[in-house]
Amino acid sequence: MLSALDAEPQIAAAWIYQKNGAAFGSYARHESARRAPAVRPQDGFHWEGQHLLFVGPLSDKKSNQRVGTICLLANFSAMRQRFRLYAQVIGGVLIVSFLVAYSLSGPLQRIISKPILDLARTAQSISVHKDYSVRAQKVGEDEIGVFTDAFNLMLIQIEQQDQALR
Repeated sequence: MLSALDAEPQIAAAWIYQKNGAAFGSYARHESARRAPAVRPQDGFHWEGQHLLFVGPLSDKKSNQRVGTICLLANFSAMRQRFRLYAQVIGGVLIVSFLVAYSLSGPLQRIISKPILDLARTAQSISVHKDYSVRAQKVGEDEIGVFTDAFNLMLIQIEQQDQALR
């Protein structure tokens, strides 16, 4: 039964204890693996340095009575390596995303901000010089173009009212 643990690379060692607590069998992936604890540990999960120790009952299926205890010592080095790889991939994706966003933000900001800034400069010039004949230059047919048309129409109406008052 313990030799089947060769198929589970995260299991570093395993031990089986008899019902009376005496060691019955053992499995070690490497010769340097830990020796079995002299006293059967309590059931449950226990951290042993960088390993996780699981201690659980072995039961007879017919009588459903405890006939022994199994201890499995799991090594998480493969999982830690996988987490490091995931962290590196996530970090790389974040860096590439930041660089792409930063390189796109400059040109997009000029495309979006330039017409608005031109419109603001035109409005400031009109308010300083009181010259309602000045018109904002329409750049495109998007929302800013519609806004520029509305602004110019408002200037035409103000210019006509100003002329009518004179």
